[in-house]
Amino acid sequence: MGKEKQKSIPYFAEINDFLEATQVKDRSNNPLFYCMRLKEHEEVIYMPPFRRGFYFVGLLTTKSNAEVAYNDKKISILDSFIVFQSPNLLYSFYREPDTIGYLIYFKEDCLNFFKPNIQEEFPFFNVLNTTLFQLNKQQFEYLSSHFEYLFQSFEKEDIRVYNKGNAFKLLILLNELLNFPPISESLIPDRQVRNKLVSQFIQLVNVHYLEVKMISEYADMLSVSEDHLSKSVKSETGKTAYSYIIERMIKEAKDLIAYTDLTCSEIAYQLNFSDTSNFSKYFKRAAKLSPTEYRKSHRTR
Repeated sequence: MGKEKQKSIPYFAEINDFLEATQVKDRSNNPLFYCMRLKEHEEVIYMPPFRRGFYFVGLLTTKSNAEVAYNDKKISILDSFIVFQSPNLLYSFYREPDTIGYLIYFKEDCLNFFKPNIQEEFPFFNVLNTTLFQLNKQQFEYLSSHFEYLFQSFEKEDIRVYNKGNAFKLLILLNELLNFPPISESLIPDRQVRNKLVSQFIQLVNVHYLEVKMISEYADMLSVSEDHLSKSVKSETGKTAYSYIIERMIKEAKDLIAYTDLTCSEIAYQLNFSDTSNFSKYFKRAAKLSPTEYRKSHRTR
């Protein structure tokens, strides 16, 4: 994959820049905070991989079953979910037309008056991973009342300013979420990956898979030898370290093929492949279908 052909991943340092990129009409009058009600829309909303320089919380529900992809996972949502993300994570999303709910974007500085250590006090903001919890209808409605407490205060003002009162209500909401049983009970460390090194490697792959392809580079990030990392991953998971990179890349490729009208060459460019032919061979070897065949099979379901 030639570096000269790599496409830079969009980075949105400011909330308003991100809102513009997602074609949201409203803008925040304060650079530290924005609340938005997600209403029903006519088409699937898809955003290819990007990074943003602020925190995100989304409480969402859908009228029909939907699939949500995050990190290296794709899960079926039967009703509702809440998602958390820290700044600088690599992320992409698509939303079905009948998805509605609450979206909150905020920078760490908006809570500086209260001096919380966000990463330590609210572990659902994992600095290396997007965190998602499935909810049922009753749980969604319960949490909605707490989101409304913040949203109604924010929306009272025509200019939608952010003040210390709203900051305090945001802090109350985050604490309520932390103590909500479906969330608090799920924050117990994943017992399936007990080895800390392996867990860190998998999380790093979810953050850097578009730019970092070599096991040696991940080993350098983790300050271990390539051999030690490879053996640890294989021993703990039964899979090779490189397979995690491949699987994460293929998952992103499948989403781009299925949910956008990008050409094969545009997708290859988006994913930092040197050329279309290389991407097509790579995809078919992993997915057992060519990009064209995969798109056709997905859209005829």
